[in-house]
Amino acid sequence: MKRRHIVRQPGRGPSLSDEIKASERDGIICSYLELLDCPRALTVWLLYKDKQSSSHSQIVDINCDPLMYDDPDSFCRDYRATKFLSKYIDLNLDVDRSDVAIRTASWAEVQNLKTNLRLDALGVNPAMDPILFRAQNFIASVLGPVPDSFVDTGWSKGRTTAASGPRLSSVMKYASRLDSTVSSVDRAVKLLNDSPLWAASVLNADAACNILPRALHIVEGNVMITVPKNAKTDRVICYEPHLNVRLQLQVGKYIRRRLQRFGVNLDDQSVNQIRAHRGSLSGDLSTVDLKSASDTLSFSLVEQLLPPDWMALLDDLRSKKTLWPDGTLRTNQKFSSMGNGFTFELESLIFASLCSSVCHSDWSVYGDDLVIPTWYFDDLKRVLEYCGFTLNTSKSFSKGWFRESCGSDYFRGLFCTPVYLKNLKTLEDVIKLHNQIRDKFSRDGMISRPVSDLLRSWRDMRPYHLGPSDFGDGHYHTNFDEACPTRASHSIDGWWFTSSLRVFRSGVGLVREISQSGHTQICVPSQLGYASLCASLDFDLGSVLERSLEDLFFDRRFFAYKNRRVLSNFCWRGEKIVI
Repeated sequence: MKRRHIVRQPGRGPSLSDEIKASERDGIICSYLELLDCPRALTVWLLYKDKQSSSHSQIVDINCDPLMYDDPDSFCRDYRATKFLSKYIDLNLDVDRSDVAIRTASWAEVQNLKTNLRLDALGVNPAMDPILFRAQNFIASVLGPVPDSFVDTGWSKGRTTAASGPRLSSVMKYASRLDSTVSSVDRAVKLLNDSPLWAASVLNADAACNILPRALHIVEGNVMITVPKNAKTDRVICYEPHLNVRLQLQVGKYIRRRLQRFGVNLDDQSVNQIRAHRGSLSGDLSTVDLKSASDTLSFSLVEQLLPPDWMALLDDLRSKKTLWPDGTLRTNQKFSSMGNGFTFELESLIFASLCSSVCHSDWSVYGDDLVIPTWYFDDLKRVLEYCGFTLNTSKSFSKGWFRESCGSDYFRGLFCTPVYLKNLKTLEDVIKLHNQIRDKFSRDGMISRPVSDLLRSWRDMRPYHLGPSDFGDGHYHTNFDEACPTRASHSIDGWWFTSSLRVFRSGVGLVREISQSGHTQICVPSQLGYASLCASLDFDLGSVLERSLEDLFFDRRFFAYKNRRVLSNFCWRGEKIVI
């Protein structure tokens, strides 16, 4: 077989940052929609080509109702065509996505206020009180008494009130300002004094030391920002005070482990995905999704369901006020938001307790993705609405043959999860789209000839490295015979290929490269010495947050993408060796 080489421009080779021309961008979009070969794909293409705001608005508003279909293949093609551009950020929409997200957050706070007033009102509700009582017992059984101490987790990858931008590595977070709310000061001081090296790092002390409460910087609460979600709206998140989020992560980890004892594994989405597949075949299981679930988790609902000792703990650690984008500081009607270190685990616990109370058995929960027996769908809907939640009708399914949960969509057992195009400006975006299509269309173990021809045409248009699918998106994922790798020698049974990998930048910040040996040496400035030791201890803990060594020690500005030779095993997959 003839080997296909990368066409190099004078003086340089292709790079992941190379821009894609508008004609190439349109050609890629058109060729994928042609692959789907259905009337809906033609409709989407004509609306896209019109380039008018009214036409592009129709792209994101167009609907594909699974109840109108009986043939799985027809639905799959129409569904994938409908969703392909629904998250594309370059659509010409006359809408402020950030403003839409903020208005949704305001709506959620109004809903929370109504829920708080309703739940706080004295009175007996014969229909709901027994269900909430069973939910209380379930939560008490899961949590048990508040432990004397929690296992430390290290830092997450997100920003805090004291660490943002390039200061997101663990080293820099240990050297950042000690922000805390008033209610969490005592626990924050204990956390710091249990790690005297952390205190020494912040105070720039000569040795390990303790810290006094007056060294903390008191803040009112968290800060709201918006991040991209889809073409119509952004997503609202709140970044927490620096010390609060560290304490929240400890509690979140504890709740996650306790839930696992009761059959709720928040480290595994496949449970819900398998059950969604089963529901699409038999119809006996329904999938439920909620609108703004974490933002409509009201204070009074948590207060009613949690044991008093746990309620007091979580209330101390949460942010009671939020600084909104318009500069106003508002008291929260919700209990916690996305960005809080225990929100995901807490909402999973709440939904698990309600599902257990209504359905008794054969239910599963992953965040706000619920899978329950179909005959309990209406009962659970009433309970959720009483508790202040709103069913997302576009993503909840109890009728017909379509089910969707945790990112896996099925129609009569056929995997039909769509490919979402979010960005298409650089070669890196083309490669990611190529690999995503290859993954989605090969779930049954084989790729059809039309799909293979489409992907090959993209590789010919924008040549780059070829390799297996287990090593990231630094190359096009291809079959062994297409990549034509080099056989390894010196008693190693494997194959060499080239990929663009994230590597340390020489001579930046903490990193210095030793040219004689080809290895990298970490040179830590004296003021970050204790912070580096703390980050090393985090790495040794083997935290469930699964941060890599690079995330612990280096910020994003310390990395660059470079071409490296990579060794796969004989089966064209498996662990990599980089040279």
